[in-house]
Amino acid sequence: MKGPGKQTRWLLILKRDKREAARFLAVGLSNTIVGLSGVALGEYVVRVNYVWANVIGYSLGVTNSFVWNKLWTFKSLSWNGAEAIRFVAAFGASYALQFLVVTAMIRSGRLSEMVCQAIGMCSYTAANYLLNKRWTFRKKGRCP
Repeated sequence: MKGPGKQTRWLLILKRDKREAARFLAVGLSNTIVGLSGVALGEYVVRVNYVWANVIGYSLGVTNSFVWNKLWTFKSLSWNGAEAIRFVAAFGASYALQFLVVTAMIRSGRLSEMVCQAIGMCSYTAANYLLNKRWTFRKKGRCP
């Protein structure tokens, strides 16, 4: 008996990718909560200035993101330093992209800064999802 047809396989992949993308967004929401909590902890409990509070918050958020995306979103079972390095690189590349998008849009003067920030967040999220899916946590045998 033959396996599922080509159309059926694509439907299964699409369904899996929607579930994966939804998990990625849920992890992103938890990163926001963890990150802001870290900033608040740094500023109001540890009493460091806003720069160090920001470092604390983002460090906690990125760590949270790595663990949950690795284990839950992309179900990666390998434990090697290469994934962590790729994850940080993907974060940096995604952040740089959103920063360029936000800066260019603000300089154009056509939209408010907050609208530009929101659009920049969308570019960050899309780039980060694709980099993590296709590069950081790619499955063996899957092309990047």
